[in-house]
Amino acid sequence: MLDLDDKADIIQSVLLRLLRDHEEGLSEYQLIQAIKEDIFAEAADDLFRDTHKLFTVHFIIFHSLYRLRQELVQSGSGNLQISPLKIKILPCTENDGKQLDDPDPLCDYYLDVSNLHTTTQQDVDDLMNNFWQYFLVSGDKQTAMDILEINEPFDRDSLTQQYRKMVMKHHPDRGGDTLKLQEINNALQVLKRCLR
Repeated sequence: MLDLDDKADIIQSVLLRLLRDHEEGLSEYQLIQAIKEDIFAEAADDLFRDTHKLFTVHFIIFHSLYRLRQELVQSGSGNLQISPLKIKILPCTENDGKQLDDPDPLCDYYLDVSNLHTTTQQDVDDLMNNFWQYFLVSGDKQTAMDILEINEPFDRDSLTQQYRKMVMKHHPDRGGDTLKLQEINNALQVLKRCLR
């Protein structure tokens, strides 16, 4: 799909430009939407319909972001906040250089390109099927509510009604994409558990 070694510098410069243009930050989804035609042109049409391609794009973006963060910190020109919901350039502080030496399992994972090459379709499917547990473990009820565009108080009926509305709006058969639909499904699972 994409040779990471050949395009890493290009992807980093595109990400840096986008993040500088959006000082408030962008979500991973917004970044993917902004670069999918230019960087992932050969897969852009069905990018959100194929989970393994989507994982590949996710990995490449996060690999590039962690490399970019290292370069920004080492040059003293900034730092990066990196999470799926908010990627943002931050001012550099005195402690940033020291933090690069701290253990960071996520950074280590994404900087190790062998993880991209050894992840199978089954691995991706398992990850997607269990993704709602991430929300539950992190206690991210508010994130789930934001994804479903629902406010408290809500009950099972209003949650189901809002879920159906969001599915209709973002279903791939209606011009939406698989990633957004998966987020909606995961958010529903989190909020259902909150009702118990």
